[in-house]
Amino acid sequence: MLLIVLIVLNKIKFAIFLLVLTSCSSFVLAQTEIRLAPGFGVQTVQSYVKEDFYADERFRAYNFSTTPTYNLSIQLERNNSLLVFTSLSSAKSAISYKYGDTGENTYTDGSCTSLSLGVQKKISTHKWFKMPPKKKLNNIFDFQANKNSNHYLLLFKLKFISGISHDWVANFPGTQIFRNTSTSLFLGFGLQFFDQDKDKLQLNFIYSQGLKEISEQEVEYIYNGKHYFGKIGSKGSYFAVQVSYPLRLITLKEKRSNQSKYH
Repeated sequence: MLLIVLIVLNKIKFAIFLLVLTSCSSFVLAQTEIRLAPGFGVQTVQSYVKEDFYADERFRAYNFSTTPTYNLSIQLERNNSLLVFTSLSSAKSAISYKYGDTGENTYTDGSCTSLSLGVQKKISTHKWFKMPPKKKLNNIFDFQANKNSNHYLLLFKLKFISGISHDWVANFPGTQIFRNTSTSLFLGFGLQFFDQDKDKLQLNFIYSQGLKEISEQEVEYIYNGKHYFGKIGSKGSYFAVQVSYPLRLITLKEKRSNQSKYH
């Protein structure tokens, strides 16, 4: 256990080093924000049928069992446009199946820890539901609308998300594990809600594709008094919906001099 913790810590240090190294040239002479973003969400692990010769005709993988996921990321954003991040996430995992017409399903719980490196690129900014302008008090009897006041009920930036992750898989009882580590590619899009110059909640929709098979489960069940057998496999691929909240740590702003302004 201690060895696993040390390996994870070393991976985190290496990812942070890569994050800074690959970003430093792009973030020179520009406004840069460094953030810490905790988050959580739900995911559905994608599995597939490997063998069904001895299964009933309705035997199939079930890819709608949801499990929780938690993550913590470090983000560097340049000029509210390009964001580079590294994140550590932990999630419950599952291999699920159904058979027959009864809608019964069962699944095997496991766990997966992932270290990710990725980018978010702003595609567009959206302002929905304009609100009436605020009014300011000129004197005790006269109110006047502030023409420079633009308020919207909903403000968000649409972002494209992509990256790569290194995954550690463990604790699949009754399941054959082919490899304890794997690599995945992920992409998706996010809605970054904001208010004036401060980012608020971010809602992300992600699909992650495992590159190699990581596990296989042999299934034995009884249906209508008969014994059936099948096999379900998984590469650790999943769909996820995640919510996070960025906490601004440092803001670096370009100045006319060679010094940077810290906030």
